[in-house]
Amino acid sequence: MTEATLKSALVRELHARLPAYVVIRHEDKFTHGVPDLSITGCGHTSWWEAKYANPSLDLSGIQNLMMLRLETRGCARFIFFYDGALGQRTYVIRPTWLIDRATGLAKPEWNIWPYAAGFAYGMLCEEVQRVHEGRTASLAFKSERGRDHGPVHHDIYRP
Repeated sequence: MTEATLKSALVRELHARLPAYVVIRHEDKFTHGVPDLSITGCGHTSWWEAKYANPSLDLSGIQNLMMLRLETRGCARFIFFYDGALGQRTYVIRPTWLIDRATGLAKPEWNIWPYAAGFAYGMLCEEVQRVHEGRTASLAFKSERGRDHGPVHHDIYRP
């Protein structure tokens, strides 16, 4: 399993499940910091950076900065396909949850963030649709801490 394989499967699933949406894959070896995907639908565009964490996570400072800037001016999310001691999980995370603004460094919190079990492409498509329609997050994304997680299940996916 590679990051490229996971992203390709996600893009195929997005095209199949959301045919009215425009999905563009932006990966370019010469342009740093641009998120992997932009998705346009329902009059909105969102930016998505997908990463394979097996179990370590490799994020660059320029990526972190760009995702923070895009979130504060529009809508940006990280997708993490985690494969480690906790099993396979899919996370959709706001950049402001992940990145320490003082240092610009990422601080993964695999046990706290909401997730879907496995590599959940279908669930990701539903979350993309929710973001664009302005609906609340799916309860299918769960947290180890359950209901203690507070506002996570109510507003994390709104642009």
